[in-house]
Amino acid sequence: MDRLPESLAALTFLAPLDRALAQLLASEANAGPRVQLLAALTSRALASGHVCLELERLFSDPDSLFTGADDASDSPEKAPQPPSAQLAPWFAGQTPASLAAALAAETLCVGDGNATTPLVLDGLRLYLLRNWRMEQALAQAVAGRLAAGTADIPATLPAQLATLFAGNTQDPDWQRLAVALATRAPLQVITGGPGTGKTTTVLRLLALLQENALYADDGRALQIRLAAPTGKAAARLSESIRKGIAQLPTSDLVKRHIPDRVSTLHRLLGAQAGTRRFRHHAQNPLPADVVVVDEASMIDLDLAHSLFMALAPNTRLILLGDKDQLASVEAGAVLAELCREASTGAYSPATLAWLAQATGQHIPQPYHGQGSPLAQQTVMLRESRRFASDSGIGQLATAVNANDPETALRLLEAGSEDIAQLALAPGAGELAGLLTGSQGSYRAFLLTLAQPPATACWAAGELTTEWAAWLKALLLRFDDCRVLCALRQGPWGVSGLNTRIAAWLQDAGLLTLPAQAHNQWYAGRPVLVLANDYGLNLMNGDIGITVALPAPEGNGVVLRVAFPEDSDTGVRLVSPARLANVDTAWAMTVHKSQGSEFGHAILLLPDRDSPVLTRELIYTGITRAKSRFTLAGPQLALLPQLIARATRRSSGLGAQLDRLWKTP
Repeated sequence: MDRLPESLAALTFLAPLDRALAQLLASEANAGPRVQLLAALTSRALASGHVCLELERLFSDPDSLFTGADDASDSPEKAPQPPSAQLAPWFAGQTPASLAAALAAETLCVGDGNATTPLVLDGLRLYLLRNWRMEQALAQAVAGRLAAGTADIPATLPAQLATLFAGNTQDPDWQRLAVALATRAPLQVITGGPGTGKTTTVLRLLALLQENALYADDGRALQIRLAAPTGKAAARLSESIRKGIAQLPTSDLVKRHIPDRVSTLHRLLGAQAGTRRFRHHAQNPLPADVVVVDEASMIDLDLAHSLFMALAPNTRLILLGDKDQLASVEAGAVLAELCREASTGAYSPATLAWLAQATGQHIPQPYHGQGSPLAQQTVMLRESRRFASDSGIGQLATAVNANDPETALRLLEAGSEDIAQLALAPGAGELAGLLTGSQGSYRAFLLTLAQPPATACWAAGELTTEWAAWLKALLLRFDDCRVLCALRQGPWGVSGLNTRIAAWLQDAGLLTLPAQAHNQWYAGRPVLVLANDYGLNLMNGDIGITVALPAPEGNGVVLRVAFPEDSDTGVRLVSPARLANVDTAWAMTVHKSQGSEFGHAILLLPDRDSPVLTRELIYTGITRAKSRFTLAGPQLALLPQLIARATRRSSGLGAQLDRLWKTP
C-alpha cells in the first residue's frame, strides 16, 4: 500500500469510515495509493451531501466538496488546513482527465456500472456503486413517468379550472397553470417560496381529480395519500389542508373524499425498523391513485429513489417544495435538480398551446423555450401571499435569494416591524434579554406552563379535556419563538446555546432546572426527536414539551413529554425514560427547522466563517419566520460573503436525465 496509510492519516478532514474504505480496497482488491485516496474522498464527499465526487471540482474547488454537517473546532487556532492545501501535493501536475484515465485502468476497483465494482466512473464523476445505481434508477423512473406523452384536454377542464380559480386575478395565474399541467401526466413538480400557495394549489388539484373520479360512471373515489419528510412538516400540511377544504368551491361529496391525514414519508413507504428497506417497493407498490409529497427539498437521493420505486406506473405523483431552501441532510439535492429549468420556465410551443386551450392563460415570452419533458411538468409559483409587498421578511428573503447583499444589509440596518439585527457581545447578554422579554420570546410559553388547569387531570385513566387543551396550547406557544443555529458544536452552536438559554430562563425566574447537573429532565424542557422511533410512533424532527402532571394514581407528580397527535385529545404523553434519542430544543439547527414555522425566528450566526454558512441556509432561516425575524451574532459583518456562497451539491441526476432525453 506504499505510503498511503500514513498519508491518509495526515488528511485531517477524512473520517475513520473513509480511511476504512480505502484500506478495504487495498486489502481486497490490491488498490494502489491513488485509488485508495479517491475512494476515501468519494466517501467523504458523500458524507458532505454529494452523491458523487466530481473530478473537475476536485481540482477547481475542493474546499466546497468536503464540508461536513458541522464545524466542531471552537477556535480559529485549532482549525486545520483546508482540504485544498492538504490535497495539493497529491494532485500536482495532474488533470481531471488524467485522473479519470488512471482510474479507468483500475478494473478491479473501478467500473462503468455493468460490473459489481465498489466504484463507478461515469465521465468525470466517481461514485460508490450503490449511489450510482440509485441515481440511474431514479433518472429512469422520472423519465418513464413522462415517456407516454401528454393527455388530451378533457372537455370539462376549462370550466372546472375557471370555477376553482374564480377569485384569482393574476395573469398568468401560475396556480391554475400548475393544476392544469398536473392533469396530463403522472408526475408534476410545483415549487415556490413561502406563501406562494403550494398547498392551496394542490388542494384545488385534488378537488378536480376527485370530482372527475366521483362523477365518473363507476363513481370510485381516488385513493389519495399525503406525506412529508418529517412529522412536523406532516402536521403543518395536515393543518393547512384541514383549514383549506372548507373553502373549496366544490361539492360536499368531493370535500369528504379529500384526506387531511398526512403521514411521514417513511411511514407511507412502510419503513422496516433496523433496515434501509421499505414494505412498499417495485414488487409491492403503494396502493394509491395519487401521492402528494410536501417539503420535497428535504428528500435525499436514497429516499427519492425509494419513493419512485414504490409507485405503480399509473400512480400520479405531485412533488411540492421550495427549490431554494437547504437541501436534504443526507446526500443529494433532488428537488433542485428536478427544478433546474423552473425559474426560466422553458415551456415548449406545444405546452404553451395546450395551456392556452385548457386555461385561457398565456405565459409571457420570457418563459418560452425548448425545455426538457420535465420542464413541461414543472411550475414555479412566483407571488407570495404570506408577505405583503412592504414586508421586511419577504423583501429580505428575496434579496438573499437573489444574491443581493447590499439590499439585504440595507433592510437589516434600517429595521422594520418584522425584521431586526442584533449584534452580540461574547456573553450574548443581548440574546438573553431578547429570549426572556415580553414579545417574541419564550416568556409566554413558560407562563402558560406555569398555569395548568385547576381541575382534575385524569378521568378513568385518560387526560381530561381541560388538561389536553392546556397541553395543546403549550405546544402551540412554544412555536412563538425559536433560536436557529448554523452549527451544532461550539459556543454559537446548538449544544452550547441550549445550555446557556436554559440558564438565562432560570435567571429570569421563568424556569426551574434540576439541582443535579446530570439530570437533564425538567418541566418545560423542549425536546427534539433525532431519529425515527417506530415503536413510539415518533419521527425524526418531532418536538415535544416536558411537563409535570399529577400522578394518575396516588400523590405527587410525574414527568411526561407531550407530543402533538392527530387524535381526539390532540396530544400524546410519553415517559422520558423511553426517549433515548432526543436533544434539548431551545435552539435547533436550521436544517432541523425545515418544515416548521415560528412566530419569531432568531437566526444566530457564529463568530467566524464556515463552509456550511451558505445563501440557502440564510434564506431557509429567514423563511421560517411567520411574523418576526432577527439576525443575531457576534460577527454580522460575515453576511455578505455568506449570501454570495451558494450551495452546489455534486450529482449526476440532471446529466442522466439529459442523456435519457438526448437534450443538450
